[in-house]
Amino acid sequence: MKNSLKLITLAFLLVILFSGTNVTGKTYITQKNGNWDDKYSWLFNDKPAHKINQYDTIIIKNLISLNENLLDIKGVIIIMKDAELSGLKKYFSVKENGTILLDGIMSVKAIALYNKSCIKGFGELNVARDLIIEGNVYVELGGQVWIGDNMAVNYHNNTGKCGAEIIFYNDVNIDGDFMLGYLSYAEFKKNTIINGSLVEFSGNATFSGNTVVKGNNNNISNSDYLFIHGSLYLVNSLVLKNSKIFVSGELCSSDQIVFQGNDCSIKNFGIIKAYNNIYLRDGILYNFGNIGSLAYFNSHSKFVDSKGYQVVRNRSIKDRNLVLNTENQ
Repeated sequence: MKNSLKLITLAFLLVILFSGTNVTGKTYITQKNGNWDDKYSWLFNDKPAHKINQYDTIIIKNLISLNENLLDIKGVIIIMKDAELSGLKKYFSVKENGTILLDGIMSVKAIALYNKSCIKGFGELNVARDLIIEGNVYVELGGQVWIGDNMAVNYHNNTGKCGAEIIFYNDVNIDGDFMLGYLSYAEFKKNTIINGSLVEFSGNATFSGNTVVKGNNNNISNSDYLFIHGSLYLVNSLVLKNSKIFVSGELCSSDQIVFQGNDCSIKNFGIIKAYNNIYLRDGILYNFGNIGSLAYFNSHSKFVDSKGYQVVRNRSIKDRNLVLNTENQ
């Protein structure tokens, strides 16, 4: 990612600075620390407006503060390493074809990314309130990400027409709710904390680091796959509806874990445990790892044990590849 992103940034700069064919757009470059609205912050005293047109490019090389919202970003904003665009009281909206290349720091009050927009780089993103993603959006960030309220990714999209792809390589802290909509994909490569009362997955997610979810209402429904390679720890209960779960790390709840829906499928090569039991009400559980809790199964569910030992309703099950149907307690 690192080399490819440097090449992308370099390509943008070369096209911008040396191409004579870009006659419809304009390039603005900062020359010193200051405010966006101060013309002396910009090279040649050429200050950009708050609306960034499709072919316009903004290059932030210094520490720049904002007094106004940026609500119509259709061009390119490049925030260089050691530079910062600061507007923790201001709103950003990135429209179709809008791009933010972030190698420094960007701090905003809230940001909305719309269809065919993207934000990528190795920099740090700080959002005081909400991060909203709607449509076919690409996000790839190597720096730390802090979201002071909610993160919603195609939350109301059930059309099957579009999805978003999100990859976080560093620590992520979401102080509010997290909703991942249909056909969208989110990958958390390092440590993640979700503090909100609602966590819902209808898309696909991969957790590779240590993840703590503190919400009271945790639902994973109709996801193609939820991959847990690190640890996913939930302070409260977890309900999985018609979901496909792959665990090679650890899935743990301090309350209970409930699997329901005929399409629910769990493949466990790691550890699944819940301090107030596991309930498989529908679907099938393939266990190649360890179930660290008392588990209950009803007549609509199947348990396939390929490990050789499992406790179900206080009984030891040692038959290999056993398919077990028992009435739920």
